[in-house]
Amino acid sequence: MEYTPSDLTQRERYKVLTSFVLPRPIAWVTSIGPEGVVNAAPFSFFNAFCEDPPLCMFAVNRRPDGREKDTLANIQRTGEFVVHLTDEPLARAMHESSGDFPPEIGEPDYLA
Repeated sequence: MEYTPSDLTQRERYKVLTSFVLPRPIAWVTSIGPEGVVNAAPFSFFNAFCEDPPLCMFAVNRRPDGREKDTLANIQRTGEFVVHLTDEPLARAMHESSGDFPPEIGEPDYLA
């Protein structure tokens, strides 16, 4: 199959790219907002890349309306984040944390 990226919507490009690697690991990334609120969000563009130095990477897309996600804003402000991997009991909470929560709502506390 051939795909011309410019002929696809953003959602269609996402679906094509994420279907390249299955099962696809998902990073659950936490960061701290300016008021100390813990932000948690899942990222499917994630993988390990090297053991020396140990590197993992995830990519933050913008919201559909073009706004920056809280995770990116927090990381740019603090330079810090934590990547978590989840097991089956946490999978639902991780999925639910993908909602569009305002910055003053911490997903871990809200979903607990």
